[in-house]
Amino acid sequence: MKCPECGCSWICVLESRHTSEKAISRRRQCKGCDHVWATAEVPVPEGEWGWKPVERFNGKSKPEFGVHRRMLERLQSA
Repeated sequence: MKCPECGCSWICVLESRHTSEKAISRRRQCKGCDHVWATAEVPVPEGEWGWKPVERFNGKSKPEFGVHRRMLERLQSA
């Protein structure tokens, strides 16, 4: 994870809570710029995640793990 403010990857978790039986919320802080933000973790159903080939700079492809776009769109609209 990277800081949404400066892009630094030196992140610490300040607080974690179970906000429901299926979700965890966390407050995070960037050690580069001290920006604080919140994240939520929810389970992703089977079939909504997987490996996909990603084209690299050298013309070769590399498998990359991720959540399917349709799942991300559903999460953003919720």
